[in-house]
This record gives sequence, C-alpha cells and structure tokens, in this order.
Amino acid sequence: MRKHIKSIIAASLVVGVTLGSLRIHADDITTSPVTQTEVADEASVIDPTFDDIVDVQEQKAEDKERDKAISVDADNHEVAQRNLDLNNEDKEVTTTDESEQENQVAVPTEVVKHTARLQVLAEDTTLEVGKTVSYRIVFGVDGGNNVIPNLDLTLQLPSIVGEQGVIFNQDLETLAIRGVVPEYDAVTKQITYHFQNISGGFDTSMILKLETENGSALNLENLTVTASVAGSTISEVTSEATTTLIANQNASISNKLRGIIVNGVPVDRSSIRYLDDAVFAVGFSISRFETGTVAPSTEGTMRFDYTLPEGVDYVSDTSGVTPEINGKTITWHFDANQNADEEYYFNVNFNIVTKVSGNLALFSTVDTVASSNVSFIDGSSKAFETKASVMISPNFEYAPDALFGGGPLTSVFSGPADGIGGVGWINNDDPSVTDGATLGWRLYLSSLDATSPIHGINSYDAFFMPDEALNVTQIYTGTFYQRPSSAFPAGIPVEEDVFFSLSYRYVGETEWQRSVAALQPESYYHAEDIGIDPNKKISEVWFHFYDGEHNVFADTVDFDRDSIFKLPKGLTNMNLTIFTSVDQGYVGPIQSNAGIAYSGWYPQKDDLTNSYRTDQQSKYVPEDVKVSWYSDVNSQYESRLAPKTAQVVTAPEGISRYIKSNISLSDSKYNLINSGDNYLRLDINNDVASTQALSGPFTMYALIDHGVTVKDLEAIPNATVTVVDENYHDANKTLLKIEMAVDRLEINRRAVVRIPVHIAENAPNRINVELFGYLNEDFSVSDVSNVDGSFTIRESDRHDFNGNGNVEELIYTTKNTYTYRNAYDFVATNTVDSNVVTSVNPNSTQVVDLTVFNEKDTPFTSLELIGVLPSIEDTFVLSDTERSSKFDLSLSGPIILPEGYEDAFDVTYSTSKEPNIVNVLDRHTDADLKPIDYPSQVDDQPWVDASEVSDFSTIKSFRISLKAGAGPISQDALNFKLPTQVQTPQLTGDEALNDRTAFLSFAVGANQANVFETQALSFVYEKTPIYTIEGDNVTMYLKDVQAHVDSGNLISKIIEFANPLVQKNDITILNPNVGAVIINAPEVYTAGVYEVQLSYYDTARAARVQTTITLTVLADPTAPIEPIDPTDPTNPTDPVAPTQPEVGEDVLPNTGVASNNVGYILVTLGLGMIAFTLIKRKYQYRRFQA
Repeated sequence: MRKHIKSIIAASLVVGVTLGSLRIHADDITTSPVTQTEVADEASVIDPTFDDIVDVQEQKAEDKERDKAISVDADNHEVAQRNLDLNNEDKEVTTTDESEQENQVAVPTEVVKHTARLQVLAEDTTLEVGKTVSYRIVFGVDGGNNVIPNLDLTLQLPSIVGEQGVIFNQDLETLAIRGVVPEYDAVTKQITYHFQNISGGFDTSMILKLETENGSALNLENLTVTASVAGSTISEVTSEATTTLIANQNASISNKLRGIIVNGVPVDRSSIRYLDDAVFAVGFSISRFETGTVAPSTEGTMRFDYTLPEGVDYVSDTSGVTPEINGKTITWHFDANQNADEEYYFNVNFNIVTKVSGNLALFSTVDTVASSNVSFIDGSSKAFETKASVMISPNFEYAPDALFGGGPLTSVFSGPADGIGGVGWINNDDPSVTDGATLGWRLYLSSLDATSPIHGINSYDAFFMPDEALNVTQIYTGTFYQRPSSAFPAGIPVEEDVFFSLSYRYVGETEWQRSVAALQPESYYHAEDIGIDPNKKISEVWFHFYDGEHNVFADTVDFDRDSIFKLPKGLTNMNLTIFTSVDQGYVGPIQSNAGIAYSGWYPQKDDLTNSYRTDQQSKYVPEDVKVSWYSDVNSQYESRLAPKTAQVVTAPEGISRYIKSNISLSDSKYNLINSGDNYLRLDINNDVASTQALSGPFTMYALIDHGVTVKDLEAIPNATVTVVDENYHDANKTLLKIEMAVDRLEINRRAVVRIPVHIAENAPNRINVELFGYLNEDFSVSDVSNVDGSFTIRESDRHDFNGNGNVEELIYTTKNTYTYRNAYDFVATNTVDSNVVTSVNPNSTQVVDLTVFNEKDTPFTSLELIGVLPSIEDTFVLSDTERSSKFDLSLSGPIILPEGYEDAFDVTYSTSKEPNIVNVLDRHTDADLKPIDYPSQVDDQPWVDASEVSDFSTIKSFRISLKAGAGPISQDALNFKLPTQVQTPQLTGDEALNDRTAFLSFAVGANQANVFETQALSFVYEKTPIYTIEGDNVTMYLKDVQAHVDSGNLISKIIEFANPLVQKNDITILNPNVGAVIINAPEVYTAGVYEVQLSYYDTARAARVQTTITLTVLADPTAPIEPIDPTDPTNPTDPVAPTQPEVGEDVLPNTGVASNNVGYILVTLGLGMIAFTLIKRKYQYRRFQA
C-alpha cells in the first residue's frame, strides 16, 4: 500500500510541477494579449448558426446590427446547451469573460407553434398578352419564443413557362427572402427556398414576374402560380393565384366612296350619278399593337373580297394583284405577310374604279362590301367586314351660252361647290351634300350694258331666291369696284359711296320686310341681325341700290327722276354672298335662283357723251316688282344667271379613317413602373388602313390617377398642355387638356406629345391613365375581339370634357393600367443591447430597443405599432396564445422616439393587457391581403398620451403611430427605446428557468403590408449577484511613477501591476473593467505610500464593488548598474509559423507564482522523488535476479 501511495505522490508532484510551469510561463508572458481574433475564430467553429449566414456585399452598418439581433437567438440556444450547468447552479464553472457574460443567459426550452402567412396575389385577373404578368408573393411569420428550424418555401410556376411565349427570366436575387436566394428548376418549374434557422417577426413581399410575348397563341391561357410553406414548427400553408391572358384578334378594313373621275382627275363627291366613274378606296390592316394581339397565320394567302351592287360594275384597281371576278364579287389573294413591319402583321391599301352603268333610282342608296375571313396562329378565325353606302343623285350639269367677243362684263350667279360654304363659278358644280351642310351662293354684280364711264347708273336691284329647304343664316356684302366694261382694269375703287338696302319676303307672303336701310360694304350680317324669323322661310332677298337720299326702299325696279345719274358709274361687286343651311333630315335636290334689274347708259363708240338709256331685267326677278317696259336680258347674260343646284343626300357610309391612340408612361416595363421622374406619352396615329388624311385640330384630354404629378408644362414643344382640374370630380384624378400643334395627319403618320411627370413614392399600387380624343371628321377604330384593354375604342362623350353639351358625339379613348408595387421587406425586433435574451434582477432597469427594419427602397408611408408589456398569464398581441410570462415588467418612463423624428409619431399608452387591434394595426393594410384572425380576448381601455400618465408602472400596453402627412420616411430602420424596470417579483431566482422568464413582443403594420408580431424578447429573472474585488499592493520607483505621469498612463499601470481579481457569486470574471483612483493624489509625487481605490461597476445591474490597495513609491537607486558584456552571436534558428496577431491589451491575470520560489522548490522535490524511486526499483530488480 505504501508503494502505491509513494507512486501517486510522485506522479502528482510531476503533474503539479508541469501545471505550475505552464502557469509560470503564462505569468512570464503577460505582455502577449489574448486576441479577439482567436475568440471569434473559435466561436465560428463551434457555433452552428453561422451556417445560415449569407454574405451580402456592401452590407450597411445598420444591417449588421440587425443581423446580430436576428441571429443572436440562435446563438443563445447554443449558449444554453453549453451552459446547462449554469441553469443547475453547478459551481464547476468558476470563470466568465465579461465581454460575453450578458449573452450567457439560458433560453426557455418550451416550444411555441409559429404562425406563417403566405399569399399569392395576381396583380391582374386578366391581362393582355405581351405584358408582364406579375404576382405578389406575401410571406411572413409571427415571432415566438424560439427560432424556426428547417423552413421550406416553394413556388410552382405554370407548366407552360418556357414554351409558347411565356418566359421566366427574372434575376433570382430579386426574389431573395431574409438573405436567402432561391433556386430554380427549369424542368419542374419550381422556385425553392430553404431556411435553416429563421426568426419570426417579419412580413415580406416580392414581385414574381412572367414575361409574355405579344402575338403568341395564348388567348384565355390561365397562368397559375402556387406557393406552399412548411417547417418543423409551422403547419403547411398554401396559396395560389391565376391570371388569364387575352390575345385579341384584330383587323381594320376601310371602304368608302372616294369620289368620281372627271376628265381623268379624281374629284371629291358624296354621291354618284348615272355613268359616273366612281372610285371606292379600301384599306386592310392587321395591327400588332404594343400588346394584346394574336398573330395571323402565315400559311397560305390573305384573301380579300369586294362585292358590288347591281348597276355598278368593276373596272380596275390599283392593288398590283390580278383579282378573280365571280359575278359581282371581286377577290384578291395577297401574301400573308404583305407589307409587314414593326407595327403591322399585314397591310394593303388601294383604289377600286367602278362604272355606274344602271339607271338607278334617284336618291336611292347602293352598298358595296369589303370583307376578309382572317385565320390566326391559335387556329381561330374571325370575319371582318365593312360596308360602304352611297346615294344616287341626279345630274344637273350644263354649259352656259357662248359670249360675243368683247363688250360688257356679265353678271354671274354662282352656286355651292361643297358643303362647307365654298362657292363655284359660272358652271353648276351641283355638289352632293348632307343635311348638315352650309351652302354658299354668290352674286357677281356688273352694270352689264350700262357701260358709260361718264354717266352714273339710274337704278340697280339684285335678287336671291333660296330653295324652300334652305335657311338664310348669313350675308356678306362684298367689296365694290368701278369697272364699266372689260376695257377697264379690274379693282378700281369706286369714287363715290355706295348705298343699298336690304328687304326680304317670307314664303306665302306678299309684303316685303324692310330690314337694313344702309348696308355697309365688306360686312357680315347674321340672320338675327337682319330680323329673320327662324320659324319662317325666306322666299326672296332684295338688294336695292339708291342715291343715299331718295327711294331707300322701293316697290318696283323702276327708277324715278331723283335717282337719274345718281348711282356710281361702272358699279361692280365681285362677292356678294348669301350663306344658307339645309333643313335637318332633308334629302333631295336643292335649287336656288337669282335675278337683276338695272337702268343705265350705253355710250356711242365715237362719242362717250352721247349715250342712250338701257333698261333690262332678268328672268327670275319677282313678277310683282318687274317693270313692263324693261326688256329681258339676252340669253348670254341669262345663262350666267341660271339656277344653281346641289343634291342633299345621306352621308356616304363606310370607313375611310382608322385611328390608333395610346397613352403610356415611357419609363416602364409594359405595365410595371417605379417611382421617380417619367414621361406621360400621348399618341394619335392615322392607321395605315385609312384612305384619307386626318385634319385637325387634335384636342385630347387625359385623366391620370393621383400619385402622378405633372411637372414643367412650358417645356413641351409640340403641344399646349393645361391642367383643367387637379381633383376631377373629387376622384383623386388630374384632368389635363392637350392641344397638339398639328394641323393634318397623313395616312400612317402619328403625332406624339411627351409630358414630364413624377411618380410619387406614395403613389397607389395601381395607376390608371386614360386618354379621350376629339376629331372633326368621321373615324373608326380597329375591330378587336376584346375591348377591355389598352386598345383604342370609340364611344360617346359621356364626360363632355369639351363642354359643348353634346354627350352623344363620338370620341376615341384608350387607357393603360400600371402596377406600382415595389416589393417590401419589413422586419421588427425587440432587443436589449442587440440580444433577444437578457437577465434582470430585482429593481433593475433595462432599455429595450424596438426596431422596425425596412429592407427595401420603399419608404415608410405609414406605421402602426402596438406592444404589450410582460405580465403573468399574458398573451401575444395578435392571438390568444399565451406568452407564459412569470413576472411583470413595467415602464419607467415615456418611450423615446427616433432622433430627428420626434414630431413624426403619436405615442399613447393604455392599462389594457389585451388591447383592441381591429382596424387599428391593420388600418393601412392592403385590402387584397387576407385579414388576420383577431384575438377574441380583448380588454379594451382608452389610449392616453404621456402627459396624462401619472404612474408609468401602471401602463400595460403602448401604441406608436406615424402621423398623417409626416411620411414618407426614407430610413433603413426606425428605433424606439422603451425604458423598463422590474419590481420585486415573488421569485427567488432558484426556480426552473421556464418559471422565472417573462416575454415582451410587439405587433407592427408598416405601409400596406400584413400586420405581424416580433420574436419575443426573453427576460430571465436572476438573484442580485454578489461581487467582490481584490488586488495586489503596487511598488514603483519614483522615476517610473514620474514617467507614467508624464505619459498619462499611471492609473492603467497601477491596475496592471495590481492584477485585480473580480468575482461574481464566487465566479471569477475574466477581463473585468476595473477603475482606479489615487486617494489624495499629490501634484508632485515623492517617495512614500499612497492609498489607491479599485472599483468595479456592473452597468447592467447598477452594482458597484470597491477595495483599497497601496502604492509604494521608492526613492530612485543611486548606484549605477554595471553593463553586461554582449554574448557571442549564435547561429540562426529555423523559421517558425507566424503567431496570431495581437489585438487589444487584455492579459491573463498574474497568479503571483512567478514572483516566488515555491514552484522551483516543488520542481526540485518532485525530481528527487522520481530519482529515488527509480534507483530503488533498480536495486530491487537486481536483488530479484540474484
């Protein structure tokens, strides 16, 4: 037995010597610090949570703090496992590092089921092909008491993706969630996420985009995206959404009478007559548009048919393709992609010449039909047809009699040349017009045979007899000249004033209405100016010329003695014009007549002073004012005063102008936009299928949703843009008026205006822009299979933007809808010093950081936050689930708001442990999102502000709201500080961990996101710790003290040499933050003894511990120290591996062993024991051999 004891003693001495030597070595190298790099490297090896950290380039400082806060709960689980002995109060743990001690708090082990939210929302239920199909994926998890392990999220894309014009090419990094970038499997069409450990307390959305190709065979194709999420502590949640694609069949066919050919020249006309060469203009196009079309089939040819009526025969066309003629139907076969370009799949445009060969009934209507049955690449087909109708009118053309050579100027009665007031000349133009036409009639007055240049005229009268279907609307008196005969040049001003009056007579009446006594030359007189009764018809209008004094109005055309020679000689008026309108609804011929009567002097050729009187009157001078002795004008003169005609027909039906219009935001990806500067672009295009130009003015109105503000209107070069109403009909829309500086648009030409606008950051999620355009001419729009899209449509002017009161007039409209929905990612945390677990002691205080992180560029436009302080039997904010707090935590004062935003928030407080959250937290939540399941246990109490709180310890809940109008706030994070305190609970600190923990969480609704609740912050109750501190007395030479004073590090050197030892509950704290103060420190140190107070202050627990040591200052030694001779140099040793970098100045505490001989005595004693044992064994061995 004694042998064994001796062996054990010897071994123990050796071990003790070895350990002592290592400790001595440590003491000898106290100038080599333990580096933070080593500590961090060790932590990264043993901490499995680092596997779930994703490196993000250019990570902001705030992000790092956020990541620390989010990941620290996982770290604390690991800490809990490594420190179970702490939970059991096992005293084997004898040291702790102060830099980590606040994290070394065990985490409650109770598992809480988490609630996940997952929703797929299609931005459009139907969408035109060619646009981007976008889905909002909204995903969030409410916080619990634990992190969530092994969470998987899967997005199943439509099976058609990658085929037939549906493409997924989105950058996967734009779909990252919580730093995890998903993977995409092009075979299964799945996007998958795997989260190894993820904390609750977030709500995030992303925009999933599928591109579609315009023209693809995708009509009514359903694109469904399905999402599912499941995890170890989360039940599976699924959601799906569908967008139906619309691919329109479209074509435009124009067909309308172009006019007739006269002497090989096309002439515009609204009707056709027997033997006319009538020209019909046709056009046929299939537009690509920007989006929403299905392409026509390119197999075979494109067939185009034209059917003529009986009595009208095909003559020729300008298509360049030889047609097939089958009776009255003419058929052309064009290449399927004829004239295809970037705007059109197909287009042709040509004229068809026909002959009116049949003796058709006057004022009857005949029809021509242009048609095509178009096949499309999806196997569908659609028939397109346009009918042109035209009326048959009589032919009243004639040729006037030939004039004798030279002599007098003839008077001419001219009829209308068109339906807009134009006037012809001598021949009868006989235009065909509609009942809305304005017809002009003109009297070219000359003195005829009264050609004397020296004798004035005796009398002059002119008459106009309108057709009974006409109404006199206006008279222009024209300009007077002096031109007795053609021998005189035109344009000689009259030397004398011209006086003439106006009378008129109604149909069926004999009495003349004396209207204006003195008409003024070159003046307009409207019907109301001259007193015409609008309910009566005018049968005759009489212009009577007089001398300015006598016979202002006359009863006959005869002259009297007072007026002989009194009227201007050579009286001439080139443009006395009467304008008339046609009775509404009238169809038929129009004929108006004119007449003149005059008395003057015809000179002899050889003697101009010798003249004879000439008195003449024309055929259509009213009989009751004629003079029997006046002679009739000759046939030449009469032929130029012959009746003039026009034909009132129904307007030719058909289509000659197709227009396309568009309103768009330039800086967009089809239907997706972002905030910032942009341009609102408005287009009007005269389609290639048109056969006539468009005439201005081009006036448009635009309605744009709020969130789109108009910028500098003065900088727009080619249009005048005005803001009509900034809040049209209180609908949060701006009404703009756009007047384009364009007078005419030829076929296949467009006018464009770009208006600078700005998309606000708080714009609505869907922005509508609408265009309404007015034209003065008939027009049509492309025939499409679906009008609910961005195509141009024709509709009645129900808004009456132009204010003319006519809500039945046809206008063109188009619209576009844009999705303004930036993805959002909101994370909320509540931490203490970036930790989600903290320890508390009786009467201690903690400042809790309530932080809402905004991970995307979208600013905060609204924020609602409600938190409930821990209390016994409390529940989470968003549910009736118990939080299981075991003690109460109260406020110690008001909440501190983020710096710089102190006036942006309203903060209120309540005594309710279960406040009402309905229509409070979620009052800004997008209505498209699923409503949350509200908690049923509600104890609603009034909210009061801080000024009304007399005792903050009574407060149980708090609410923070972003004030209306205070946003947007473009910050990455908003931090609110919650000062809390712990009263003395009925706890000892010896209970099981789960029985001495309280939990704090808050719920938040940011912008239009879902409401969500944070991960719980755990408060673990501990006994008030007992701290002790001791240190060695310090001795220094005076010169060293003075040197340290001069360098300013005397205190730090005293602490270093004192080697203080701080313990918490008998557990040594490594690297304690110790302070020192020299009591009654002198200004100049001398040899002697000074008292030094060492102290340690635990800021988390407000505990201070102190002790006193001495500083002995020795006088400097007087004898110099002999120098030591240098030793011979030795050979260099082999290089060794570099040591770890030295960071900081933390050192292991000195044990004091290196400063005495105990260790060396133990070494000598141990070696002696070993030697003795070996010799004894050898001696015994030899004896045994003997």
